[in-house]
Amino acid sequence: MKIYFQGAELPTYRNLIKETGTQNSSLSYLGLRKRTKFTKPWLVSNYFPEGHSLFVDSGCQTLNNSQEERYTNDELHAIASHYYEWIHANIGDIDMFSEFDARQLGRGFLQEKRDTIRDIDFDKFLPIWNAEDGINELQRLGEQFGRVGISQTSLNGRDLLPILNRMGGTGIHLHGLAMTKPDIMQAIKWTSVSSTSWTTPQRYGDTIIWSHNQLKRYPQSMKDQARKKEKNTIISAGFDYDKIHIDDPKELLRLSLWSWTQLENQINKKLTGVTSPMDSSDEDFTEKDYDDVGGVVDKVPNRALTTIPRDPSRKLVIPVLDFDYDTEKRKNKVTGEQEDVIVPKVKIRSESMRVCDTCFLAPKCPMFEENSTCAYDIPIQIETREQVEALMNSLVSMQTQRVFFMKIAEDMEGQGADPILSGEIDRLGKLIEKKHNLEQEGFSLTVTAKQQGKANSLDALFGDMTNYSFGALPAPVQVEDATKQLGFDENVIDAVVWEER
Repeated sequence: MKIYFQGAELPTYRNLIKETGTQNSSLSYLGLRKRTKFTKPWLVSNYFPEGHSLFVDSGCQTLNNSQEERYTNDELHAIASHYYEWIHANIGDIDMFSEFDARQLGRGFLQEKRDTIRDIDFDKFLPIWNAEDGINELQRLGEQFGRVGISQTSLNGRDLLPILNRMGGTGIHLHGLAMTKPDIMQAIKWTSVSSTSWTTPQRYGDTIIWSHNQLKRYPQSMKDQARKKEKNTIISAGFDYDKIHIDDPKELLRLSLWSWTQLENQINKKLTGVTSPMDSSDEDFTEKDYDDVGGVVDKVPNRALTTIPRDPSRKLVIPVLDFDYDTEKRKNKVTGEQEDVIVPKVKIRSESMRVCDTCFLAPKCPMFEENSTCAYDIPIQIETREQVEALMNSLVSMQTQRVFFMKIAEDMEGQGADPILSGEIDRLGKLIEKKHNLEQEGFSLTVTAKQQGKANSLDALFGDMTNYSFGALPAPVQVEDATKQLGFDENVIDAVVWEER
């Protein structure tokens, strides 16, 4: 991944980028247009060293984000024409350039320019995708041009990370526009990104430093303690600590450029793999982001908002749960009579709420379907002893298959005993032992006596249990005396004994 450091249209930033030997930069055409009338040719080769990688951003994002129109349509058409002419004149010294995507001019204008660019400078042209275009347009642009510029990584609360990574995995070049968050830089398979975040020390008084393999960003309010804490890192990296301590803007920017370059190097060293979905808002890419980088500075907690109670009729049961309903006999506390009561019993649903687009198996799943929930159900019911035993048999069989498959891999590798295989064999043995214990027949009986309220027959049998201290058992009581104490009719007892005989 390549980071293009934005702001090269400004002489101060451009000269610093050249002085520090930074290899990649980006300039805004509309930003440059504010500082030159183009009365004579403005050649990139006159301002950047040979071999420098330059990304030219049209700058239209500022127009699209503006609350009011800054130019008339005729003015924008004229500016767009000059932009593409200027690009063509400097194309040999430009790595990549974005389209003039002024939304004010309509989709017809964008499509016309995209069709025209097919014949000239196609291999360096970057179409820009906006959220309002939809997912299908994102994929279409990537397939048509082989690259696409991204201004946000979520759409109406939906995380686009899996879709972007899938596109990046197929060879489509993704460029992140005006990116500020290092975590998003590392979560997506970007080919390149452009960012102004390196300039925040000069604009907002931040201190940005690469320390302990992290890009750390301290706000102005914490600069003194942060700089003391990172003093050794600053000095060992070759920067003048005294200048940084007195807020020398040039030295702070040099430190920032170096720190962001270290992040770029770290990202490029990491192995590519499956990434986790990010919780990111539609404002991931902004040039006025004050969040702390790297999580080393505690964020200001969100203030508690005044909540509005939701209408009970609009509440739903959490989607992963379902219920069975049984009818049971229960005593009515008011009437004292038995009556039928419907009792809900919770159970888990077999259908999955997993969405294909955000599933980590999406690139390989044969049932993948965009915007759909998972095609696979797991209708498991484990309630009876027989069902538990069947599940245990399945787990033993599954683990046995794994063990023998790993045995094949061990033989093919030919490197001796595999400790991972040995661990799986031990796990199989434990599963078999649990299965054996489960199948053993056994019986146990526990009797629990409990009393509430006044004395009853339990008191007659066991004595007063409310305040009882255990000691030696009392002397045996004769049968006749016991029946009298319990109030039983001796004739009835005799009749029962006689029938038993």
